[in-house]
Amino acid sequence: MRVDMLGPLRVEVDGRSTGVGGPRLRALLARLALEPNRVIGHRTLIEDLWPESGEAGAPESPMVALHSLVYRLRRALPEPEAVCSEPAGYRLALPDDAVDILRFERLARQGREELRAGRHAETVEHLSRALASRRGEPLSDIPRLPFVEAAALHLEEVGLGAVEDHAEASSFLPGGGPPIVELERLATAHPLRERLRALLVGALAAGGRRAEALVAYEIHRSRLAEELGTDPGPELRALHLRILREEHARAAAPAVDSERAAPTEGGARARGRPRATRAGWSKNTADHVRRQGGRTTTRRRATGRIPAGDVGGARRGGQDPAGIGGRLRRRRPYARGRAGTGLRPRARPPYGRGGARPSKPGRSGGRRRGRPVDRRDPAGPGLL
Repeated sequence: MRVDMLGPLRVEVDGRSTGVGGPRLRALLARLALEPNRVIGHRTLIEDLWPESGEAGAPESPMVALHSLVYRLRRALPEPEAVCSEPAGYRLALPDDAVDILRFERLARQGREELRAGRHAETVEHLSRALASRRGEPLSDIPRLPFVEAAALHLEEVGLGAVEDHAEASSFLPGGGPPIVELERLATAHPLRERLRALLVGALAAGGRRAEALVAYEIHRSRLAEELGTDPGPELRALHLRILREEHARAAAPAVDSERAAPTEGGARARGRPRATRAGWSKNTADHVRRQGGRTTTRRRATGRIPAGDVGGARRGGQDPAGIGGRLRRRRPYARGRAGTGLRPRARPPYGRGGARPSKPGRSGGRRRGRPVDRRDPAGPGLL
């Protein structure tokens, strides 16, 4: 005989199912089947089956009601001798594998042990058998007594752990992968379960749906921040960072190539604004230096580059007639100059801002300040 409770309660004998009528009878059978081959005391059975003892609806004689209920259960089972009477209580004489709940827990426990040992194929095999034995909500047709509620919560936790372990082990197998639809359904039903969310994000990213993976992470992060005022755990944050780095590497590759692209036919770069650095000076900048007599400006836009080895000045045979390359290596940056270029700013005139330019003796032409000079010949007729 087998007792299945991963769904509506049923009793199987030689492949034939037998129903058990009455909510109290099903509750008694479920309480005995949760601990097969163990003696459950009379007082424990009475408290579990009639938690409202002393209130309206409770039997006047709980012990008599319990014996009567056991008698009815024996008549309903195809093997009445399975319910054994003991001096301290009652016992259901069945092996553990004859109860689907205990078999499910054993397979889930074995699957987790295999996962910790790194044997992913064995993990998937055990957990697939465990998950296939579920027929719906556990203990669904049994009255929601306190022990039934506790057993249902425990089975739900075991079931979620089995799904998570199965999904994690499947991701390591070639050609396998966790069921994304099932993970999305469970993540929606259990929004605060972080390992389930991490498996969903990882499965979406592994399937090439990185945008959806980032959205799934952001939904979880926002919920934690709004409801609990906290952040996701370190494992989920590390997974999110890996996904971002992959996206950044893919997006940044074209930008790096465009920066290093060769000049176009007109001599101008395709993108960006080239800088006049110590590695090389543009040809237009060198021409401007030649025209300005050794002075240049950092605002001038460069359109081409000369080899770095040619920088050094005309005295060394290079293409830098003003000797800018040597000045970059020798001079310190000035406070009012271009920081880091070593170009010296133009000095102010010694006579100060707004002052008059002094006259220079011997200078031909121009206007001189001061008293006018009489240029007539002293020997001329005007002085006789």
